[in-house]
Amino acid sequence: MAVNAASECKPRQTLGARLAPSPKARCTALFSTSLLRLSTGFRYVDPLANAEIASKLDKVGAKYDGLCQQLEKDDINFDKRVALEKTASKLEDIVGSFRLIQDCLKILNECEAEAQKAMAKEEDDGTADLFASEVENYREELHDLKTQLLEKLTPKDVSDTKSIILEVRPGTGGSEAGIFADELLRMYQKYAQSANLRFEITSLTREHSRFKEGIATITGDDALNKFMFESGVHRVQRVPETENQGRIHTSTVTVAVLTQPSAVDVRINQADLRIDVYRAGGAGGQHVNTTESAVRITHIPSGIVVAIQDERSQHKNKDKAMNILRARLYASEKQRAMKERREARSKLVGRGERSEKIRTYNFPKNRVTDHRINLSKYALTSVMEGVGLTEFIEHLQIHHFIDFLTDILVEE
Repeated sequence: MAVNAASECKPRQTLGARLAPSPKARCTALFSTSLLRLSTGFRYVDPLANAEIASKLDKVGAKYDGLCQQLEKDDINFDKRVALEKTASKLEDIVGSFRLIQDCLKILNECEAEAQKAMAKEEDDGTADLFASEVENYREELHDLKTQLLEKLTPKDVSDTKSIILEVRPGTGGSEAGIFADELLRMYQKYAQSANLRFEITSLTREHSRFKEGIATITGDDALNKFMFESGVHRVQRVPETENQGRIHTSTVTVAVLTQPSAVDVRINQADLRIDVYRAGGAGGQHVNTTESAVRITHIPSGIVVAIQDERSQHKNKDKAMNILRARLYASEKQRAMKERREARSKLVGRGERSEKIRTYNFPKNRVTDHRINLSKYALTSVMEGVGLTEFIEHLQIHHFIDFLTDILVEE
């Protein structure tokens, strides 16, 4: 959308009648219950509750105003004007939402002040009741505006993704790594259930009773939003049950969160695939010994291999394997593009790559530490039950918003 008029450079003017207070009643006495309900209604965080996010939004607004001032000049050439309009159009929705929130907050504060005065009067002339309905409306409006801002700070591919693939594998640490990988998979299952997401084990592989790999499909609104920060190396520190001398062992587990792309998103050339079928291994039984139902698909250009043997049907195993292959190829391309963006940003803002190790679970100290945001909580049991994971996700979401706004500010 081109920004070529003074009116388009002032998104706060679009507030209009939607927030226009009535002449007589502009606030309410319904403070406690509605505030509690509204403050807990966000998917993760109130975008303005964090001072750094609010500061970044102010700077984005200042950048937008500067672009608008340049566009009002008559002496800029065509190419420069096109570039300025393109940049301004990227900022317009975010700045507009932020300033609508500021205007709504200003009106709401005035309303609440007037409501307090009305409540302090000895005579009951009915004014307080009129105030009640008005301020309740403003609080709901404020909640809606903040939700809209959250959506604009979230990439569309993240907010629109309703199905993801979660892969959990033991890393270093032998059998203890496999035990913890199994526990992490159960932790994610409990968290998904608490978040009203469908959690389905797609593939579970064990060797000699040891956990080797767990793959799950997670489906529901905001599925990627709730799991996007879990990819990486998870470290566990604890005394294994087989340890006689009480020594703490360190093991690792790798977690990968992949979006479930459609066939349109990822086009796979069948000539690039090698498909092998073989007899499924298992605990025993005639079926696994006689039927070639297991499927292994190799994507030759990338070297990615997916093997599935969970279903009795070869066709179903092939479909599952193709879905996982498609997700891995999609993730590989996104990671390549993300790496390029991070390298470009690091040149501008001087940031280095984050450590591969993202989180440590210290059992003796009942402590979980997320190294990306330097956050520690002494609530390991709660985290492993899935409930305590929410707080880490909220803080990671805040940093995600900050990074998103930082990218906007450094873009030319």
